[in-house]
Amino acid sequence: MVVVGAGCGAHVPRAPDGPPPEIELRHAFTVPGESFEYAAELRGLPVGRVVTAVGTPGWVEGQQALIVRSRGQSTGMVALLADLTWEQTTTLDVTRGGVILSREELWSSLAGEQHHETDATEPGALDVHAAIGALRAWRSQPGQAARMVVCFGHACFPLALRDAGHGFLVSAGEPAVRYEGVAEADEKVAFTGWVSDDVARVPLRFEAELPVFGRLVMELAHYTAPAD
Repeated sequence: MVVVGAGCGAHVPRAPDGPPPEIELRHAFTVPGESFEYAAELRGLPVGRVVTAVGTPGWVEGQQALIVRSRGQSTGMVALLADLTWEQTTTLDVTRGGVILSREELWSSLAGEQHHETDATEPGALDVHAAIGALRAWRSQPGQAARMVVCFGHACFPLALRDAGHGFLVSAGEPAVRYEGVAEADEKVAFTGWVSDDVARVPLRFEAELPVFGRLVMELAHYTAPAD
């Protein structure tokens, strides 16, 4: 198996008289050729599926790069009301972290009306793909804290995270690291994520309490590792 990652994944030594120092997450960890499929639920009802695929390392304008693509579509009751399709294409900077190029698109069809929106994240920033990769790169210790700034298009907000412990995630059927955090958007949004507690560091589950909308859960339905 080939992996792509950089410095943020290293363990940070624990201070003798306190918890490990807070770090800034930056560099992404990915496995070229891997793919994921997630099922999304809102208030316990299915609302969408998201598929993500990681490409192979290459070069863009002299920079070592990796392309990650995601596509999400509405399902369940949401699909009966509106046809929604979301796509994110990210060219990651393997050496320095952040994005080289990042494009987000949303298509919607509601009551016969069609809409198409596009947005882009500034080079060097962390979009959702880069942020997830940065979390995967973090070989954290229990109680350790970290921070990063995540952008959805031009809208960016800080995240505060901490390693809430290592255990067994029943829904995934495997050991996992639990991360708890807060997103500083217009309103504070608390969230919890689980990453497999192994070398692959696969994102397994995500939960958040969204203002107005309620509890969002994204669960890994299928993971494919590269053959080599």
